[in-house]
Amino acid sequence: MAALQPQFLAPLKELLQQRFVPHLPPLLGQGGREDKPKKQISRAFSAFVLQQKFDLDVVTAAKAVMDDYEDHGIDAIYYHEADQTLYLIQSKMKEDAQFQLGEAQAFIEGVKLLLNKQFQRFNQNVQNLQANIETALDECESIQLLVAYTGNGITIQAQNYLQPAIQELIDEGEEQIAPEYQEYTATDVEQALRSEHAVDALISELEKLIAKKQAIKTATMQQLLTGRTRLPAFALREDGSLKGTKPTELGEIPEDWEVVNVGDLGQVDPENLGSTTSPDYEFNYVSLEQIEKGVLVGTARTIFRNAPSRARRVLKKGDILVSTVRPNLMSHYFVQHEVNDLICSTGFSVIRFFEEKLCPGYLYQHLFSSVINNQIEMLISGSNYPAINSGDVKQLKVQIGSVEEQTAIATILSDMDAEIQALEQHLGKTRQIKQGMMQELLTGKTRLVQGVAND
Repeated sequence: MAALQPQFLAPLKELLQQRFVPHLPPLLGQGGREDKPKKQISRAFSAFVLQQKFDLDVVTAAKAVMDDYEDHGIDAIYYHEADQTLYLIQSKMKEDAQFQLGEAQAFIEGVKLLLNKQFQRFNQNVQNLQANIETALDECESIQLLVAYTGNGITIQAQNYLQPAIQELIDEGEEQIAPEYQEYTATDVEQALRSEHAVDALISELEKLIAKKQAIKTATMQQLLTGRTRLPAFALREDGSLKGTKPTELGEIPEDWEVVNVGDLGQVDPENLGSTTSPDYEFNYVSLEQIEKGVLVGTARTIFRNAPSRARRVLKKGDILVSTVRPNLMSHYFVQHEVNDLICSTGFSVIRFFEEKLCPGYLYQHLFSSVINNQIEMLISGSNYPAINSGDVKQLKVQIGSVEEQTAIATILSDMDAEIQALEQHLGKTRQIKQGMMQELLTGKTRLVQGVAND
């Protein structure tokens, strides 16, 4: 069995130091100060093995470590509740040395002491968990010995000792013990590190790709929403010549476009819950905090009598929510699907457009462009509390062409948004994998033997 390749040792030590060492139980040994960092990294190796093998979170894996003086060869104790198995781990982080006979003998001796519940022979970290370990010993269906190492495998002498020693324990009545020990080898460590590197690389590549796609989207918005670039179907006059431009207060725009106020394109705040609303009326409430740059992150189910006083704006499909509180954060939203009983805060202005004049998705894209945001910045400039009102929203100016051209532009930009959102979702899931946010932990299906996850 080959030892862990040298190029993986430094990354492994760095990972152990950064991820696990801060969460390890206290180091009780009295070694010299210069030995402590090395010992801590060695202790953290057990936590790494547990995390990789059982998909544990960092804190749970680290707090399972018993490695210290008087550990009697047991470096970690972990009860896997899902399969009712108690794992006893001895780990050796050596650059190239093999797991030796003496280490195997110490491990078996420690197992015997633990099975006989001689906790007074162990260090304080083990004694602190006595009640929980005793419960695990009584309740577990199986006890599995696990040897983990980064070196050149297990010596023949150690192998020849371990298997008969385990069988002897079984013959003496310890029937819970699994007849064969498990190994977590240098190859397993290397594969885990490669996986860690692959996840890191994937996160980095996704971040770069998202940034690139967002830059392309921004540039495309600037070109299409100002008319600097025309879609081929709308770029020519009837005689086949290219359409020109004309000057306006928003700058040069296509000759067949016009500048209009938002208030001329639809109703602003057309429908609100009034004093005659039933106190028992139940609805989903959208607050300012629940919109993040076009994404609805959640709603709160409530009834009118218990709702915040701001819960008044009635929403329908096609409505656009313009954030009037800190509008520079661009917490705007487009209701693209049929909704029932959806109410938003009066911190939004709701625009319900006249279909014959405007494609709603077209103006929604404008809310994230410089055309609208430059106007908003002028309105809130110098204010201690950056906010606008519905009257300001009505006066915002936008350049528009035909509804057909608006729809074509909105479709292109919306498709780009969907692509970016899909990449962001992929990135979010990848980060969850990186952080060890596994479903078993979230549902409490796996726990540390002493239940520290609930502390």
